[in-house]
Amino acid sequence: MGTYTAEINDSLYLNFAVKPSEIERLLPPGVKLDRRHYRGREWGFFSVLLYSCDRFSFAELSWPRLAFKGAETRIYILDNSQTPSTYLIREYLPRFHSTLIKYYCKIPTCRMDFDYPRSVHPGGVYKWNIEGRGAGVVKAKIDESKASMGQLGDYFSSREAALDFFTRRPNYYYAAAGDRVIKLKISGSYGKKIELNIEQWELGFTAADLERHRFPEAVSGCFFVPEISQQISGPHKESISCLTGS
Repeated sequence: MGTYTAEINDSLYLNFAVKPSEIERLLPPGVKLDRRHYRGREWGFFSVLLYSCDRFSFAELSWPRLAFKGAETRIYILDNSQTPSTYLIREYLPRFHSTLIKYYCKIPTCRMDFDYPRSVHPGGVYKWNIEGRGAGVVKAKIDESKASMGQLGDYFSSREAALDFFTRRPNYYYAAAGDRVIKLKISGSYGKKIELNIEQWELGFTAADLERHRFPEAVSGCFFVPEISQQISGPHKESISCLTGS
């Protein structure tokens, strides 16, 4: 148990709305999706995040202070107190950082290699490459002129509500086993959120963890966050009832 800080730059949020059954099967039994109704149907949501962490540090230690590239797959849920929360499926990290963060934070990780752009500016076109277990590439234009998240934005009352849905999540759960689950508490400040024009993507590295390579009916909406500052506390072992209510 400890306290951590993270300074994260150039985060791509690749967000998807799918039939609830497509992602409920990946959660512990009894966990509730944070759903939205749209055109007579219910939808659940997951995201693939690509990011650059410029500083990850442990409050109790003067060393190490880590910098690394990474990605993660997450599902959006409500815990037993109806708090908007995240359930982490997998964190994808370079070899050394994967081992260290798995040891300290007990986060499920997968070792991958990353080739991300070094400096990202609005108006530019950039490519993010991921190598390892499955192909990964995203090519996108960072477009400040866009004012919506495409069709996915229609699932929410406003653009701001959609952006908050994917970012304002204080509870972060993962690694449920038996009657226990691990929880992190996260508070953060987010800078500007900018829309993306996706020109190419292949997210094969997530296929094993999502148990599907493609979701043909998925509706996507993506955005880019240049700067995120997070305060993290945990990991805390909790009863699974904090998610399931039983």
